[in-house]
Amino acid sequence: MTGRGARYKVEWAPEAWAEVHALKVFERRPIMRAADELAYEAEVETRNRKPLRRPIDDLPAATWELRIRSKHRLLYGIYRVFEDEREQRIVEILRAIIKETESTEDSLRRER
Repeated sequence: MTGRGARYKVEWAPEAWAEVHALKVFERRPIMRAADELAYEAEVETRNRKPLRRPIDDLPAATWELRIRSKHRLLYGIYRVFEDEREQRIVEILRAIIKETESTEDSLRRER
């Protein structure tokens, strides 16, 4: 999904897509909005969007994290940014999980 002025193409890994669609609609909307914003500034660090400090064992391709606050829970996206063979910048959303108080690794395992 790329729009006018977008710098990145946003793609969803099948597992992340399934996780988002398993959520209630009111939880899904903020994730979809945040994913749309990644098309414009995926590599701009903000309070809720940061490069990972260390690799995640269960998801070694991940390079960035995205926290999305809904009224009810903290939602968490994990993605990577890369260039494909056509020199197109792609954001691949690898996982979309509900993050409670546990670590990211524990949240990933719980969601499987």
